[in-house]
Amino acid sequence: MIYEIPVQGYFSVNCYFLIDDATGHGFLIDPGAEGEALARIIRERGWTIEKILLTHGHFDHTGGIEAIRREVDIPVFIHENGERYLTDPRLNLSHFCGPDVIVRNANFLRDGDTISTHGNAACTLLRGGTGGFRRRHDFQRRSGNRSVSGRKPDTADAKH
Repeated sequence: MIYEIPVQGYFSVNCYFLIDDATGHGFLIDPGAEGEALARIIRERGWTIEKILLTHGHFDHTGGIEAIRREVDIPVFIHENGERYLTDPRLNLSHFCGPDVIVRNANFLRDGDTISTHGNAACTLLRGGTGGFRRRHDFQRRSGNRSVSGRKPDTADAKH
């Protein structure tokens, strides 16, 4: 199941939980703000988030990571071309909009890499795109090849 969560930081954006209903394991995609609220959702629903996945490294997609990591140690994954954006506040644009956002200890993916949960190997995403940074890269569900952003998700509110 895909859950779309609106979060409010410098910008109002959405992040996504992709959760395997059978196991409660899954991924968090683009936690741009309200990390404490997202961590609360994870706890309240009893989910095991195995990986944080980033479509790219701008601060409005990464701003909630450190607050989440203070409560739950979750590895972060981004395309290999996004590394410099995670550690340079000028490139990720946070320097111009508020506090500098830096994400350390990320893991890097290449086009075509697959990402699966330990809880259910059938819950798999394929890292798509061409490796360029400016284009939005969706993670594709391996079964049915539907993009996370191309499917109408169930919604939940980070504030509740």
